[in-house]
Amino acid sequence: MYCPSNYATFLFANIGFMNGLARVLDIGDTLSMYNYPPSGEAADYKAMKADWLQVGDDLRFAMEMYANEQNWQKNKRQTAKANKC
Repeated sequence: MYCPSNYATFLFANIGFMNGLARVLDIGDTLSMYNYPPSGEAADYKAMKADWLQVGDDLRFAMEMYANEQNWQKNKRQTAKANKC
Protein backbone atom coordinates (compact mmCIF):
# COMPACT_ATOMS: atom_id res chain seq x y z
CA MET A 1 0.00 0.00 0.00
CA TYR A 2 1.27 3.45 -0.88
CA CYS A 3 1.74 5.86 2.00
CA PRO A 4 2.71 9.43 1.21
CA SER A 5 5.92 10.41 2.96
CA ASN A 6 6.81 13.56 4.80
CA TYR A 7 10.44 13.83 3.73
CA ALA A 8 10.08 17.48 2.70
CA THR A 9 8.67 18.69 6.03
CA PHE A 10 11.96 18.74 7.96
CA LEU A 11 12.10 22.56 7.98
CA PHE A 12 8.70 22.94 9.63
CA ALA A 13 8.13 22.60 13.35
CA ASN A 14 5.73 19.90 14.52
CA ILE A 15 2.95 21.63 16.39
CA GLY A 16 0.18 20.15 18.48
CA PHE A 17 -3.52 20.84 18.76
CA MET A 18 -3.20 23.68 21.30
CA ASN A 19 -0.54 25.46 19.23
CA GLY A 20 -2.78 25.17 16.20
CA LEU A 21 -5.67 26.60 18.17
CA ALA A 22 -3.48 29.51 19.35
CA ARG A 23 -2.46 30.21 15.73
CA VAL A 24 -6.09 30.95 14.89
CA LEU A 25 -5.93 33.95 17.22
CA ASP A 26 -2.36 34.94 16.26
CA ILE A 27 -3.07 37.89 13.97
CA GLY A 28 0.55 39.12 13.76
CA ASP A 29 2.02 35.69 12.95
CA THR A 30 4.22 35.80 16.06
CA LEU A 31 3.95 32.05 16.79
CA SER A 32 5.49 30.81 13.52
CA MET A 33 8.50 28.59 14.21
CA TYR A 34 10.74 26.88 11.70
CA ASN A 35 13.65 24.49 12.05
CA TYR A 36 16.54 26.52 10.66
CA PRO A 37 19.50 24.48 9.38
CA PRO A 38 23.00 25.45 10.54
CA SER A 39 24.08 26.45 7.01
CA GLY A 40 22.88 26.67 3.44
CA GLU A 41 24.92 23.61 2.50
CA ALA A 42 23.27 21.58 5.26
CA ALA A 43 19.83 22.68 4.04
CA ASP A 44 20.72 21.71 0.46
CA TYR A 45 22.04 18.34 1.62
CA LYS A 46 18.86 17.60 3.58
CA ALA A 47 16.64 18.75 0.70
CA MET A 48 18.49 16.62 -1.88
CA LYS A 49 18.46 13.61 0.43
CA ALA A 50 14.72 14.02 0.99
CA ASP A 51 14.15 14.34 -2.78
CA TRP A 52 16.08 11.15 -3.56
CA LEU A 53 14.36 9.24 -0.75
CA GLN A 54 11.03 10.26 -2.26
CA VAL A 55 12.17 9.18 -5.74
CA GLY A 56 13.18 5.81 -4.30
CA ASP A 57 9.78 5.40 -2.62
CA ASP A 58 7.98 6.29 -5.85
CA LEU A 59 10.06 3.80 -7.87
CA ARG A 60 9.49 1.07 -5.27
CA PHE A 61 5.74 1.70 -5.37
CA ALA A 62 5.68 1.64 -9.19
CA MET A 63 7.64 -1.63 -9.30
CA GLU A 64 5.28 -3.23 -6.77
CA MET A 65 2.24 -2.13 -8.77
CA TYR A 66 3.79 -3.51 -11.99
CA ALA A 67 4.61 -6.85 -10.33
CA ASN A 68 1.08 -7.10 -8.94
CA GLU A 69 -0.40 -6.39 -12.38
CA GLN A 70 1.84 -9.00 -14.00
CA ASN A 71 0.86 -11.61 -11.39
CA TRP A 72 -2.83 -10.81 -11.88
CA GLN A 73 -2.54 -11.22 -15.67
CA LYS A 74 -0.57 -14.46 -15.25
CA ASN A 75 -3.24 -15.88 -12.91
CA LYS A 76 -5.98 -14.80 -15.31
CA ARG A 77 -4.28 -16.67 -18.20
CA GLN A 78 -3.76 -19.78 -16.07
CA THR A 79 -7.41 -19.76 -14.99
CA ALA A 80 -8.60 -19.38 -18.58
CA LYS A 81 -6.31 -22.23 -19.69
CA ALA A 82 -7.57 -24.49 -16.85
CA ASN A 83 -11.22 -23.77 -17.73
CA LYS A 84 -10.72 -24.84 -21.38
CA CYS A 85 -10.30 -28.51 -20.47
